[in-house]
Amino acid sequence: MSGRLNITLSNPSRAISISSQKKVLEIVKRWPFKNFMVAEMSHLLPYRGRVPVIDFKNKRILFYSPKAGCSTAIKWFLRGAGLLEEAMAYDPEWIHNYISKVYRAKYDINRQLPRVLNNPHYCKIKVVRNPYARFASSFYHAIRWRDHFFPDGLADDFNMNQFLVLLKKQDLRLLNPHFASQYSVWEDMYPGLLDEVLHLENLDAEIKAMNERYGWTNLLDKRVTVLRHAAPREKMEDKDQHLTPYTKLLEHFPKDYGLFFTDEAFKQEVRMFYRSDFEHYGYKKDAV
Repeated sequence: MSGRLNITLSNPSRAISISSQKKVLEIVKRWPFKNFMVAEMSHLLPYRGRVPVIDFKNKRILFYSPKAGCSTAIKWFLRGAGLLEEAMAYDPEWIHNYISKVYRAKYDINRQLPRVLNNPHYCKIKVVRNPYARFASSFYHAIRWRDHFFPDGLADDFNMNQFLVLLKKQDLRLLNPHFASQYSVWEDMYPGLLDEVLHLENLDAEIKAMNERYGWTNLLDKRVTVLRHAAPREKMEDKDQHLTPYTKLLEHFPKDYGLFFTDEAFKQEVRMFYRSDFEHYGYKKDAV
């Protein structure tokens, strides 16, 4: 594999820093014109490929990350906002097309988000996933769409360990959100921003408890149909799957993601790479 990679953000912000992005947010928040200059400035905002979804009616905001149940989360959130039917009419198979091509412009999200971000009446919710499982899913995403992420090709023996080494060489501030930490710049910009952190592994119970806690009549409900893009997982017993060539994993991907993390040194490397997720979302270092 040569040096060309597409695992970083395209057209990155000219100034990737909390202070500069906070200034842009303040400008957008007070901008008197609905559209003029907002599109031009929006590339400086910290969306990083994961635009938060706002439910203006029920005063809720959803934050999410790719490879962390985001399609499911967006669908149940849009249902609660009364927008799922509209979204499904636009594209019944890929909810993200509605978010990127319709929702952001129709509901003026680039401009509205800075206005509601600090509003104490809005409940800020985020869905997160076990970082180990998410990394396995992210790796499969990378090798499945290898022609996009690795335009110069991959060696036949390319494996998860090599993928992690590759990621560690990148500028983490510009890493594609499919591979970056779930902990986002929003949370550094606004400490204590999130009111609710829902864990994908216990999503049904945590959604139910959240609905009861706030006494919502427009309930959030996970029971939506989502087109799955997961690996064809199979029961396997071989350990150290992080060293298995990607060509074999495309055919047989372990159902037990723990098989990727049987080597303690590699497991620690992954934990350190995603340490912000472990630190902020309550995942234990051995919770594979």
